[in-house]
Amino acid sequence: MHPLTGMLRRHSVPQWLAVTITLIALLVVIVGLAAAFAISLAELGTILPTYQDRFVALLANLRDWLASLGIGPDQLQAALGSLSFANLAGIVTSLLAALAAAFSNLLSWFSWCCSWALTPARSPGGWPSRAAIGPRW
Repeated sequence: MHPLTGMLRRHSVPQWLAVTITLIALLVVIVGLAAAFAISLAELGTILPTYQDRFVALLANLRDWLASLGIGPDQLQAALGSLSFANLAGIVTSLLAALAAAFSNLLSWFSWCCSWALTPARSPGGWPSRAAIGPRW
């Protein structure tokens, strides 16, 4: 995000306003990604049940193909017995929940960074005293 802040500074925008605009732009990007993810998740929730018949057909084709290779019914049951559409849907749900948690963590990290970045602006010395390089003791 530094290029945006630098561009704003070159156009004579005050430092505090350039940083604020940059942080707001970053927040818009993060919220936009989260909204796109939520919309995709909602669409997946409506589309996923339509794939159940196709999944059952693919599983039947897999069983037939493995049987044609000489794999017995007991071995097929052992290998494919736990494979079901519900299990697959559970895995997909777990993955999507993990992605949602990642977005939540990203938003939490962003809010922490914003509060950390804006704290020096409120301190008595302002930005210059906090941005000084060198030991402070």
